[in-house]
Amino acid sequence: MEHYKVTLSEQERAELQDIASKGTHAVAKVINALILLNCDQSGGRSERPRSSDIAAMLRVSERKVDRVKKKFVQEKPGTGPEPSGFAARVRAEGRWPPGSATGGHELLGAP
Repeated sequence: MEHYKVTLSEQERAELQDIASKGTHAVAKVINALILLNCDQSGGRSERPRSSDIAAMLRVSERKVDRVKKKFVQEKPGTGPEPSGFAARVRAEGRWPPGSATGGHELLGAP
């Protein structure tokens, strides 16, 4: 299994701590934030819990911990492949084109 190194910036750490400490977010989002905070290798942390320890502590599977780490590392700006085609246009324009299945209200008959 591949190992993904999670390194959080100060801003990312602050955002995740905010999510984990407030009671206004979905449980899955809070668990993901706690996973990433516990996997963080920035700031010279010499001892970091293993995925199995984090999974046991949060009562989730090791596979979930690995998936969250993988998704974070791959989707972090500048670390993963850039989207191509339609996804790239959506990201660049910041919206779905009119008439697409996921955007625009033309399909619902709204003006």
